[in-house]
Amino acid sequence: MKSKRLSNFELMRIVSMFLIVIWHVIMHGKMFANTSSDMIKFILNLIQYIIIIHVNSFVLLSGYFQSKSKFRIGKFLDLMVQVLFYITLILIVGNFIGLPIYCINFVRLYNYYLSCIDGYWFINCYLIVYIFSDYINKFINSLNYKEYKKFLIIGFVIFSIVPFLCGGKILNNIGYNFYSFIYLYILGAFLRIYPINECKKLKNISNICYFLILICIFFSCPLIRYFILFLVSNFKNINFINDLYIKISYSSLSYFSPLVIVQSLYYFEFFRNLKFKSKFVNFISRYVFGVYLLHENVYIRGFIYKFLKIDVFYGTSFRHVLYCFVCAIMIFLFCIFVDIFRKAIFDFFKKRKQMFVKVLTVKKM
Repeated sequence: MKSKRLSNFELMRIVSMFLIVIWHVIMHGKMFANTSSDMIKFILNLIQYIIIIHVNSFVLLSGYFQSKSKFRIGKFLDLMVQVLFYITLILIVGNFIGLPIYCINFVRLYNYYLSCIDGYWFINCYLIVYIFSDYINKFINSLNYKEYKKFLIIGFVIFSIVPFLCGGKILNNIGYNFYSFIYLYILGAFLRIYPINECKKLKNISNICYFLILICIFFSCPLIRYFILFLVSNFKNINFINDLYIKISYSSLSYFSPLVIVQSLYYFEFFRNLKFKSKFVNFISRYVFGVYLLHENVYIRGFIYKFLKIDVFYGTSFRHVLYCFVCAIMIFLFCIFVDIFRKAIFDFFKKRKQMFVKVLTVKKM
């Protein structure tokens, strides 16, 4: 009898996607512009510092599992079909709800699909890494522990520390590119091959103590970022310090800043060590990819924020923050329901295809 898979990483997928929705509500919903309260801005900024690990966690997860698998053209095509389904769905529905999508000829239709695909920057980077995954895995398997660790340290310095201190002027790396994804993929594979909790210093501590360490490190990272910015801001009258403040401020909300990488690592490690099974969690996790494809489409997201009146909701009290979470929950649940519908359609045609193949096979016999 086949055992039911663990739900730890499935839960991480759900949590991370919900954090992505919150991030987009804050950023695209103009929540900073719609409040004059410094305290509310501080809280929103702190929320961003805490949830910024969402994208990195998905790439770490990809490296953790795909590093022991092979590239499959079927999986690649399934992802592309799902992407094209939502682009087409938004095109059809968008014309009914009054979105400015007018694809009356081939050129406009082509440009529409092109702009939608280009807008899914995460999917583009992910698919590039997935296409090259077999070659990346060969590189990973060729390294011993010392070589692997040395490679990760060098990569961390070049791709994270240097851009952070230079304000992105060297390499301009804030995490929106495929080489950042490749590094995180390799880091995720390292966590599978050499688990952190199995090192000599941590091997003998209890699970509760280990979870407390992970939680403390995770929440320390955003606080340290704030402390660094606060410390440097007090010496802005010195030209060199002011220049450093501008560079660090620019990089503080980068997916690839040093503390975000560390924070992402311990966030991932927290879920990796959870051991539980849940049919409900496993069920919901199947549809989180659809949440991203639907709510982050370049043509639909503006409509969503206008429909929920996020972009005009002005507030100076904690209600402003609460409204952000309420809207994120509404968007997340709606997208889940839509993707359940999408999956039902796909399953229907898949069954019809299987039945058709069986009929053809019987006739040939």
